[in-house]
Amino acid sequence: MIAAQWMDKVWLEVALIGGVSISLLGLMLACFCLHRSRRQLQATQTLYQRMNKELQVAKSGSIGMGQRLLAIEHKLNLTVSELDKTVSKQEQLESQDVDQLSYQNAIRLLNAGLGADEIARSCGLSRAEASLMVLMRSGGFSKDVA
Repeated sequence: MIAAQWMDKVWLEVALIGGVSISLLGLMLACFCLHRSRRQLQATQTLYQRMNKELQVAKSGSIGMGQRLLAIEHKLNLTVSELDKTVSKQEQLESQDVDQLSYQNAIRLLNAGLGADEIARSCGLSRAEASLMVLMRSGGFSKDVA
């Protein structure tokens, strides 16, 4: 019986040592996992900080680019406005040149002896303008017309 008690005591001690060993092994595994998790957390925080800095740089670059685009758009609008004014003035000058050419042609035709109807038709003048030119020519105003 002593042997049986002794055997039971040995098995109990073996079981106790085994349980403590398994618990110790579990504790070591938990410490390893905790250490690994802390390293991953630190790496993640470092990555987050780096990406946050890159985002700030991209954001400030975007804001600067937006401001430059607004400035360019403003300059473009001013240039288009100035161009429209220039085109309008150019069209006015061309219109004046065409009108002046019409009157110069009318004077030549008048000097050639054509009548008011032919002058009006050839030069694009109204019948009244051509008649006025003929009247001025016949009234001795040729120096002012020519």
